Amino acid sequence: LFLAYGWARRRSPGRWALWLLLPLGALAAYQWAALGLYGTGLVFDAGSYAGAFRAGTGMPLWARSAAALAFAGGGLATVALSGPWCWSRRAVGYGAAAVAAALLAVVAAGSIGGHPLVDPGGLRWTLIAQLGLWMLGGVAVAALAFVDLWHRRDAGSLLLGLWVLGTLVFAGFLNWSVNVRTILPMAPAAAILLVRRLEQRRALPPGRGRWPLLLPLAASAGLALWVAQADYTLANSARQAAAVVHRLHGRGPGPLWFEGHWGFQYYMQAAGGRAVDWGGAPPSPGELLVVPDNNTNTFLMPRGSVSLLRVLEVPSSALMATMNRAVGAGFYSDVWGPLPFAVGRVPPERYYVFRVAEPAARP
Repeated sequence: LFLAYGWARRRSPGRWALWLLLPLGALAAYQWAALGLYGTGLVFDAGSYAGAFRAGTGMPLWARSAAALAFAGGGLATVALSGPWCWSRRAVGYGAAAVAAALLAVVAAGSIGGHPLVDPGGLRWTLIAQLGLWMLGGVAVAALAFVDLWHRRDAGSLLLGLWVLGTLVFAGFLNWSVNVRTILPMAPAAAILLVRRLEQRRALPPGRGRWPLLLPLAASAGLALWVAQADYTLANSARQAAAVVHRLHGRGPGPLWFEGHWGFQYYMQAAGGRAVDWGGAPPSPGELLVVPDNNTNTFLMPRGSVSLLRVLEVPSSALMATMNRAVGAGFYSDVWGPLPFAVGRVPPERYYVFRVAEPAARP
């Protein structure tokens, strides 16, 4: 970004370019230090992991594009909610028509990124409607960059445009999965572009004439707090589940084994639980194994190797989810869903307690 901005400003190389050696040197030092500590360089390792993961999922480009737009629209909801002040009715209509056509293609495919859009009850209209809304918001974010660059055509607009579009490309096509954290870096540039667009549209009159602009700000603030509350509730459910599991089964024969990561791993280990390491000593017959339903790095046990003792259910947020496959929410990874967050009936968090019946092998 700085190289493109400096070249657009100076039109020739010079001493200003030497400052770019600082971040390059920092990256090289980080790579060298990681290589000495772990035997592998984390910068290149992250790139190879992302490439291998994307190849393993087989997610087509159109699906990644739709997810990237939806995460940009939902993650920067202020831009989407400010649409009536940024765009003419005709422009909004064209954008909505384009997104509707894309949605028809997605629905015709029957799923997006492995997440079905049809269930036994028919089309999942709630998921489809939210996907369309936030995709339209993502289109608005990209349009801000294009329109500003078209009208200004200076170094500043080039910097902002590459900042937004480059982040969007990275989040959708280079990172291991689409998530809100990779959308966040474009927020400052998107905010500047939004204000520039409002000024260009003369939507920032002096005095009290600006009060209507408080509506999208208030709505996006309320949405952000709702999403934060849902994520807090999800995190707290893991703590509650770990406490219940240890109260009911913490004194069984042998260690209390568990699968999964995130907060559930933290609280289970804090209480004395042991994480399953399928490359080491597995659980023995008679010992207990807890497997969370909504978590990562969980493996189905071979049929007959375990018996189900109980299913624990812990309530989560009632109508908002950040990480739940059932409603298509994948705030931290679109592997869980094509939406950054989802409104709908959220099922409770489920934890399965098994008794190991025979020596366990890696599933």
